[in-house]
Amino acid sequence: PRPPSTPVPRAIPALATGMKNEVPEVENVVRIAPVGKSLVKYNENTIYSEDLIYSEPSFFEVFDFKLKEGNPSTCLKEPKTAILTETMAKKIFGDENPMGKVFSADGSNDLVVSGILEDEKRPSHFKFDIIISINPSVSDSTTAQFLSSWNSIAMTEYALLKNPNSVKDVIVDMDSLMRRNKVIDAW
Repeated sequence: PRPPSTPVPRAIPALATGMKNEVPEVENVVRIAPVGKSLVKYNENTIYSEDLIYSEPSFFEVFDFKLKEGNPSTCLKEPKTAILTETMAKKIFGDENPMGKVFSADGSNDLVVSGILEDEKRPSHFKFDIIISINPSVSDSTTAQFLSSWNSIAMTEYALLKNPNSVKDVIVDMDSLMRRNKVIDAW
């Protein structure tokens, strides 16, 4: 017998923005693109990140993770910025102050450390040791197109609701939003 299928927690990149703009019950959204294991380099130090993710500035508006250093409202705003957990910062930079330092990860050679995240002690269903800004640079039309795409399923998205009891209404509104953008008809 076949094992039961497991739902994949991926969504359409444009859905989050559409929900925030068109679904009244949605207060805020955040998109996360998990990468997983990634090579990280700083000077002569080469290690692996086990749980690298990309996200956007609303990460700190939707979740209550705490920064030890950096500004939660701006640390993921600029392209090529990255936040490290305390443990990862220590692995990469040792005793050096990592803020403002440039390192490479996931094929990008010019990531700037914009924040240090307190190591999380609470259990969570997703893990990360590096968060890179998903915001594209002005010249990066490929990422901008991807983030506004209704044609792929590639990200994990979280919505913060104004009223937690409005889940059923949000589902109806999401369905309508996807139909208006021809997503459901295509499947």
